[in-house]
Amino acid sequence: NARNRIQGVMRYVEPDDADIERSCSSTQEDIDGNLFDSTAIEANDILAAGSLAYLTPINENWFGMSAPEGFQDDDGIKWYKTCGEIIRQKLSVSNFYLVTHEVLRHRGSAGIGAVFCKMRDNGELWFKNFRPGTYCVSENNYGEVDTFAKRMQLTHHQARQQFGEDNLAPQVKELLKQENGKRGDEKHWYVHLIFQRPDAWRGRDKDGDFLAEGSSKAYADIYIDDDAKHMCWNGGFEEMPVFVTRWEPASNDAYGRSPAMKALPTIKSLNFDCAMLDAVAELSVYPPMSVPTNAPVPNMTARAVNRYDENRPDAKTEPLYEPTQYNLGLELVNLKREQVRSMFYTDKFSAFSDSTKRMQTFEAMQLADE
Repeated sequence: NARNRIQGVMRYVEPDDADIERSCSSTQEDIDGNLFDSTAIEANDILAAGSLAYLTPINENWFGMSAPEGFQDDDGIKWYKTCGEIIRQKLSVSNFYLVTHEVLRHRGSAGIGAVFCKMRDNGELWFKNFRPGTYCVSENNYGEVDTFAKRMQLTHHQARQQFGEDNLAPQVKELLKQENGKRGDEKHWYVHLIFQRPDAWRGRDKDGDFLAEGSSKAYADIYIDDDAKHMCWNGGFEEMPVFVTRWEPASNDAYGRSPAMKALPTIKSLNFDCAMLDAVAELSVYPPMSVPTNAPVPNMTARAVNRYDENRPDAKTEPLYEPTQYNLGLELVNLKREQVRSMFYTDKFSAFSDSTKRMQTFEAMQLADE
């Protein structure tokens, strides 16, 4: 399924939560479970940074607002221009660019990225990125994501801060009262649902217009305490607050395909080859030996001299062993690294992410067309 496909890619391209160890004595289990090469990680980072610099350059005016037809007098043009400047300023003081980079990184690895936007109590914008594989989405008949679901754990203290004590499940309220609130760090599973609310579910006033309260807005925002089977929140938004981007749409589900998925066979092969090269390097430095039971163990350190009986007929000065040559393996690894980088368009997006060179919009568009 989509979750397994995403997690299978993330372990090689974004192993943020993985326990990565590097071992030279490699068994097949070690190779499958560990990361021995970071080419895909670096290529995806360049792709994300280049996409961010090309699509939403933080130091440039990458968007604006223009007056629609019917409002193109001087006052209308000025009003829309001012709105664009206000939005640009609000984005610059928020966490928009930081979160956008994370979303673009996920899009390159998992094929999908999702960002949630809401207004803080102080009126500032706030964005949150969701890790692929931890949420589900579905599309409407136009291929647009209109449903988002995520399962998460919250402590009872966190739930009270988010929903208010009056909205908590009865058993959670009781736990918060016990032992002077010491049980507030215990957790419940919660389900967060955002979907387009049917008109029949929306309240109306006496004139037939939809009510302004959250439970009557176009998009439902619902939290359910899954352990207690209790709805803690029934709010809403006028528009879909979760923006979902896919690298390349998939024909059979709502989740996208990514450069990492296309390059995954090469990434796995490269990881295996690097593990084998590490093992060869270890054998070169510490080779296995066969020695008589009464012979001293030779000194294997660099530049060591091991003396033996000069009366032996084969006595001569020579290396104790010939280091293993693995240039051929190194050439193969470098070839596969270039294949991975090409699948992430590293050569093109490196130019966009290069902070030492600022390009004008026309120059950037020319480069993107190449």
